[in-house]
Amino acid sequence: MMRHDEQGALAGISISLVTLTFVAISFTFLSYLKIVLSERADLELQQEIDSAMRMVDADAMEASICKVYVVEGNSRIAFRKERADESAVGRTRSEASAVTYALITKNGPPKFCRIRSTVPQPLTGESMFGDVTIVTFQAEELPSGGIHVVLEGRSQRTGHTYRQTAIYPLRQKS
Repeated sequence: MMRHDEQGALAGISISLVTLTFVAISFTFLSYLKIVLSERADLELQQEIDSAMRMVDADAMEASICKVYVVEGNSRIAFRKERADESAVGRTRSEASAVTYALITKNGPPKFCRIRSTVPQPLTGESMFGDVTIVTFQAEELPSGGIHVVLEGRSQRTGHTYRQTAIYPLRQKS
């Protein structure tokens, strides 16, 4: 037969085991959650950079004139399309057919923007999980007659970087 002291000791051990099990399960769940959020942040980083470069690709392929220039130490690419965009109601033909890509650093972290009619449209930096910051945006004219574009971003959550590069033909039709 068990004495009262032995029953209290067994109850104390069982409560400790339940608490230890709960702590272990909580730690495992929180570790899993951290891994999932890190993976999601890296995926968002890749998606933001890829979608921004796809927009540059689309405008580069439709452009009749591509020009690279530097403003305040930052590269910019300007594309002029032969045809105006369908959404260009109320704008002049030159405003409707001109698109510029630039790194904008006003009011917070740098964002890669598409600029039409002097209105910047951020293509990066609006992420839910990763807090994507653009590290590098470079555009340079190549001696062979093309434009080399580099866009690199960093996830503030994981510290990982992702880089995309592209080469576009340089067209100068008048």
